[in-house]
Amino acid sequence: FLYNNLIEILLIQIKLIITYHYTLH
Repeated sequence: FLYNNLIEILLIQIKLIITYHYTLH
């Protein structure tokens, strides 16, 4: 399903943003 893919992509994006934030400090 496409919906499942969207959620997975969203989670990956959030993970990347969090890690980026974490390494920034």
